Amino acid sequence: MLTQIEKSIIKTLAYFDAFDFPLTKEELWQNLWIDEISEYHPNDAMFNDFNRALDRLQPKTLAASEGFFSTDKKNIHEKIEKRKNNYRVSIKKNRIALKNTKILSRLPNIKAIFLCNNLAYRNASPESDIDFFIIAKKGRIFSAKFFASSLLKLAGRRPNKKNAKNKICLSFWIDESRTRLGDLLYKDDIYFHYWFKQLVPIFDPENFSEQLWRDNSWLKVNLPNARPFLSSQNIPAKKFTSTLRKITDFFCGKTLEPIFRWLQLEIIPKHTKLKAAEPNSDVVINKDIIKLHTNDRRLHYKKIWQEKYSEIYEQN
Repeated sequence: MLTQIEKSIIKTLAYFDAFDFPLTKEELWQNLWIDEISEYHPNDAMFNDFNRALDRLQPKTLAASEGFFSTDKKNIHEKIEKRKNNYRVSIKKNRIALKNTKILSRLPNIKAIFLCNNLAYRNASPESDIDFFIIAKKGRIFSAKFFASSLLKLAGRRPNKKNAKNKICLSFWIDESRTRLGDLLYKDDIYFHYWFKQLVPIFDPENFSEQLWRDNSWLKVNLPNARPFLSSQNIPAKKFTSTLRKITDFFCGKTLEPIFRWLQLEIIPKHTKLKAAEPNSDVVINKDIIKLHTNDRRLHYKKIWQEKYSEIYEQN
């Protein structure tokens, strides 16, 4: 019979195995998934319990190699090599992300930029794009997105159907007053928990990272060991000259925000607008959030995770 902490270890590794991403012991501890109904809530003093549980699960249930752990005993070596290769790819993509962030950070109404998705985990594949999560000035989300998207489009840095490699994806924006994201969660939304946990600030002069973690305490219910990602690559803010500030304030101010909202809605594909009308949080378009995940795969990965865990649980 599995203990609560053994179940948590298996559930955590089963999820990351869906992405071919074996974890180190420290990563496993920091990402340890705890069900809301569980009476087990780990803390630093319980790390020894965690170690003993990890030992008990080997080698019958878990595979371990080179300091990595996985539920996939058959393919762990291939997954480790894939993770190493993706790490090397991610380092190169990270440099591209920083170069583009230096440009976007100079635009008006952009308050913070975070890496998210696979690159945030240093697990990007060679052909993947680069995903940004961006915080805009209050009441300026549409004008901020318009100028950012237009600039990258002109520079040939936006993804398209034929080529997404190293392009910049700008599909998730929030207003600075909209830092509470709990209403976007599905039930048992493990994907969104880990997505949020791994946000990497690369332009955050006002420390919105701290505010996000303070305003989204739901994360700690299921991930009690989670800690904010501390980035050493934060790009400093650049000040505009007084003349340039006046120009940008005019074109990107409150008066013209409705025009930029209209322009953005005009160019959004019809199927995306239809998705926004559905009663879910895949696509959301309003005055304080723009989330354009038409291929939101949270439920897909949740199903894979639950099936994988059930399979392992039955074997034990």
